[in-house]
Amino acid sequence: MCPFIKFDYLFFVLVLGSLAYVFFDFWRKSKAVSSLMETEAARRNAALEKGVLSFAPRMKFIHEGAEVVLLMTPGSRNAPPHTILKTALPQAPEWKLRIYRESGLTAVAKAFGRRDVQINNPGFDSAYYIRTNDEMRLRLFLTPGIQSEILSLAQADPALSVNKGNFELRVPYHFRDAQGLKQFIDTGLALIGKLNQIG
Repeated sequence: MCPFIKFDYLFFVLVLGSLAYVFFDFWRKSKAVSSLMETEAARRNAALEKGVLSFAPRMKFIHEGAEVVLLMTPGSRNAPPHTILKTALPQAPEWKLRIYRESGLTAVAKAFGRRDVQINNPGFDSAYYIRTNDEMRLRLFLTPGIQSEILSLAQADPALSVNKGNFELRVPYHFRDAQGLKQFIDTGLALIGKLNQIG
């Protein structure tokens, strides 16, 4: 047998084995995620949609008259997986809001003069970077109770956005336990409820 043919064959087997391992690992993790979402879907009388081969499942249910979607996106070599809760907001389509964890990048932005909104709560101001085009509406939204809800997710590195009438809350990983996922959804629904209240 030609040594080049033998080398090509071994290389092909190695590549195929690597792909099979990656596929199996992704499938195994997806099954765990699907199991958690099935528990939440039963709790909330929600519809559960599964992607191709059960990857990236999503859950849909109605909350305060609007459809809420929970989805878990797969990660890649350059990006982590995400758990995302989103819905459409009926009021204030012009409002823009972003709240996310303070980081080295936000420190650099501040050093170059880009300021965020301070709400006079040292614990919250030091933990989160806030940008908005309507500070009055922001302060109506960020009551002490809502601040506590967001702070409860601090270890999960959450990012909240409101843009063009769309709400999104995301964290950069998949939850591994039912209680963590439940808390994430409950927190998101509390934020949605407050946003609907202030209009």
